Amino acid sequence: MKKMKKFILSLGLIAVAFSLTNCSKNDDLTTTKPTTSTPFELFASVTRTSNEGLNTVWKDGDDLTVFHAENGTKTFVNNGQFILDDASTGHFSGTLAGELTAESYDWYVTYPHYNGFTKPGTGYYNTIGCTKDKGKQTQSGNNNSAHLCGVGLPLIGVTKGVAAGEIPAITLKNAASFAKFIVKNKNNEAITVKSIEMTAEGYNVVGQFYIKFAEDVVAYNPKSNSTLSTALLEVKSGEAIAAGESATFYMAVAPFALTESSTVSFKVVATNASDVEFECVKNATCAAGWGFTAGQYKEISFGFEILDATIVATTADATNTE
Repeated sequence: MKKMKKFILSLGLIAVAFSLTNCSKNDDLTTTKPTTSTPFELFASVTRTSNEGLNTVWKDGDDLTVFHAENGTKTFVNNGQFILDDASTGHFSGTLAGELTAESYDWYVTYPHYNGFTKPGTGYYNTIGCTKDKGKQTQSGNNNSAHLCGVGLPLIGVTKGVAAGEIPAITLKNAASFAKFIVKNKNNEAITVKSIEMTAEGYNVVGQFYIKFAEDVVAYNPKSNSTLSTALLEVKSGEAIAAGESATFYMAVAPFALTESSTVSFKVVATNASDVEFECVKNATCAAGWGFTAGQYKEISFGFEILDATIVATTADATNTE
């Protein structure tokens, strides 16, 4: 049976994220029913569905939900599912519902596709990170970001004023943000990280959200009783981290910014070579505005010590994930 040792330590942590605008007007959108069927195509870039190292790419089987509206209006036509047919270019094909009789149009795209999604911004929720019922994410091994993709990490894209005769080219934005934990082993023996938790009490850190469309920003409404204030990352098949060395772990979270004097706690659970389990907890009272931004990750340096000693956290700047 594993033995448990627990240390609760103070954390002085400063982390900076590149900022994106993260608010939008709450528009009352309407939709129209499809009237005609016409083959159509579009190009979508900046993806979060598969990974090649730290780069992300489309993969076979990816699909989108596509809406359009006459430029400057909020009466949407639901075109349903568009399917990837060229991963190298991000080319999708589908059936256009409604003839393009106006001069120009606005296009709204979301990944993943869902048949029940009929009205942009309302009526359908996306999962960010994990659900309340399945409240954990899983990373395979150290330094691996392959899990930062797929249906649990939605994408939103908008392009406006596209001429009726042109093929839309849409840049999709991540609705999720990411915590990049750099765990340094500050002990004289190797450790293996088993899990990482981040808790911001009173905030919607992971769960299910209504995501609203906007051209330059991503805005959210949490689904009632469907979010958690703790994000949990489980590490499977992790490698031992030698004394003085570091490993990196990634966690998806919903964007949020703290109010003044809010506290965030971080917990790392690791084992040594004898399979003794150690739990290291750090609490930080962060400045107002500390938090996470859609499409960005924030580096968090975590010095893991088994021995009871003073921990000084290093400062880490965030880097754009794109």
